[in-house]
Amino acid sequence: MTAFLITAAAVAADPTFTDLVWARRFTLETPFTYTMRADRPEITEGVVVQVTLSPETPAESQRVTPLWMAGEWPAMILERSATCAVLVVPDPDALTQPWFVGPAVLASRIDGNATRAERDAAAQRGVSGFDSARIAAVVEPVDVAGVDFRDVAAVGAGRCPRMSPAR
Repeated sequence: MTAFLITAAAVAADPTFTDLVWARRFTLETPFTYTMRADRPEITEGVVVQVTLSPETPAESQRVTPLWMAGEWPAMILERSATCAVLVVPDPDALTQPWFVGPAVLASRIDGNATRAERDAAAQRGVSGFDSARIAAVVEPVDVAGVDFRDVAAVGAGRCPRMSPAR
């Protein structure tokens, strides 16, 4: 697999997302329930994305933290290190939508109407998605055609460098 590094100029997104490194679209035979929204839609397509995060991005915690939004979808974190995240977004066109840090709520409490309103507000603030030429350069040409969500998770596994243990 080839990864392309995209410069920060490639996106007018929230400064949390500094680079788009890799992406791969997917389709599934068996739908899976996307639990990152209250309406829990059944999805069969989307995109797995690796992004570089700003060093100022807070670490994950057990508390309610702001959602990472890709258009109208809260992104599902598959993998995370200090400055890298592999995310799943159930919209194959999510890379062209605004990428931003959304509200600090449990994903299971925000529905599609609220997420669309968040997306529209971000767009009004001038937040946009990744540049189409950059998307063309970074999206792998072969989609993941899997049976179920485990196939998608396997594609994104191991992409972020592991943080070394504290000594």
